[in-house]
Amino acid sequence: MSGMGAQFLAKHKALQEENENLRDQVAQLREEIKGLKDVNREQERQVTELSQGKELLGKDIERVRGQLGEAKEALDAGAQDNAKLKALESRVELLQNELDETFASAKQANKSRQEAELTAEHFERQAKSAEAQAKEWEAKHDEISQKYKALEQEMKDLETTLNSI
Repeated sequence: MSGMGAQFLAKHKALQEENENLRDQVAQLREEIKGLKDVNREQERQVTELSQGKELLGKDIERVRGQLGEAKEALDAGAQDNAKLKALESRVELLQNELDETFASAKQANKSRQEAELTAEHFERQAKSAEAQAKEWEAKHDEISQKYKALEQEMKDLETTLNSI
């Protein structure tokens, strides 16, 4: 009988240790989930800022296009004064350069926004995975707790049986 009691005690101790390990893992996963959610919120904020910047750049592009069109129309109207013509040509060139720079900025902003969206999606997937792991560990913790309670009851029953002998 004492060999059986030792087995129960060993099993009881092993279940306690496993239960503690599972609690630690659940706590660690919860912290990881919290961190990933914080990173995800920051990425979403950056995506929003980049989208707003892209919208402003789009308006700038339209404004510069309008000015470029006006300058080209003035050139096409056949300005007779050579000095005025050269000034308009310079303005067209400047506006063309500004348009090119604005396009480059818009392209870079769009690329940054896309990268931020991809990063945000990645962290969101990681957060969901960590949440799933936490649920799995919580289920294992519950299972071990039930086994632990059953073993305690079994030990009490064994103790009662041994005491009655």
